[in-house]
Amino acid sequence: MKGYYVIILLCVLLTCNAKEEKVKINTDFPGGNIIVDKISVDTVYLRPDNRDSSKPWFYWYFEVVSNRKQRVVFKFNQEDVMTTFGPGVSLDTGRTWHWLFNSPSDQNYFEYSFPEGSHITRFSMGMPYMQSDLERFCQKFNDVERFRKEVLCKTVNEREIELIAIFPIKKDAAYKVLITARHHASEMMANYIMEGIIEGVMNDKDTEFLQEHVEFMFVPFMDKDGVEQGDQGKHRAPRDHNRDYIGESIYISTKTLRNEIPKWSDGKLKVAIDLHCPWIKYDLNETIYMVGSSNEKIAQEQIRFSKILDTLQHGSLTFRRENFLPYGKAWNTDANYDQGRSFDKWASQLPGILLSSTIETPYSNNEGIQVTQESAREFGSDIARALNIYLEQKHN
Repeated sequence: MKGYYVIILLCVLLTCNAKEEKVKINTDFPGGNIIVDKISVDTVYLRPDNRDSSKPWFYWYFEVVSNRKQRVVFKFNQEDVMTTFGPGVSLDTGRTWHWLFNSPSDQNYFEYSFPEGSHITRFSMGMPYMQSDLERFCQKFNDVERFRKEVLCKTVNEREIELIAIFPIKKDAAYKVLITARHHASEMMANYIMEGIIEGVMNDKDTEFLQEHVEFMFVPFMDKDGVEQGDQGKHRAPRDHNRDYIGESIYISTKTLRNEIPKWSDGKLKVAIDLHCPWIKYDLNETIYMVGSSNEKIAQEQIRFSKILDTLQHGSLTFRRENFLPYGKAWNTDANYDQGRSFDKWASQLPGILLSSTIETPYSNNEGIQVTQESAREFGSDIARALNIYLEQKHN
């Protein structure tokens, strides 16, 4: 009889141990996105949730709750969903990130060894940037008179779409600049660049002209619901936010921007830049590049700005003037805009505009150098300095 109870106890212990082998995966937080197909002991089979997109895309973001020392393999059932430096990893619930791989790789899985004790570890195909990150960033300017965080509009889900206004020291602005990001919800690295631009405009000793004469408007989250819900955003049906600048806009953010900017501009809007991230990796997508305009006059201004940006970089991420994608080359053709008109195409037609463009920044690998939170901010500061020279030359 005693042996019978020993066998039962062993069965219970083995069952408990088997359960302990399986990690707990969670997406119940802002930006969370993953589909888990199967967990088999120490291997998790998973894929991005493409619920909002008409084509497969690559955004994913989840956390693992681990209560014991264990090594787990994460295998993806969709191709091309990891950057060349693997997944982003956060040990502080998404505040700071690092890339798991130290050198480029083309594998479609990653392994992670969880330490002893209870831990929450987050993984993503990038380094997510959420509303909480923006709020934390804006706190440093709470008492600065030139800086103001306002609301552009509210989404259908009652989320506020923030608008950041920066005013010149000389109250009457000579010029105005509009900078947007996250027309595609998953393109998070653009927000770290925007932070760098804002820091540069506010504090950099090399942006004196901007500080004195230029008014800025920043819209960090054009697809705010998509960002917070963890959507792909790209190829959203029936059209995504960056194809919603034609006819009657179907999204409140694009509709409001189209209505408000001509009034805000007052004929002084000279530069409009939309910050994006390209396809997840390979070739052109692993360089920072500017997307050429179909408007030849604006294309020439883009080339001029590219040359300025090329010559004054202080950060670790290089931008080369030859990394310019002319209209009619690669994906930059009429066929790419069959869903509708982009922000850039809309902005290029605004009265008085000199320069409108999309700047594409890789998620992780820029010509062999890692794109990180800090290096992206540094590149944003470089953009601010280039804008200072560009507009000051126009002024003189």
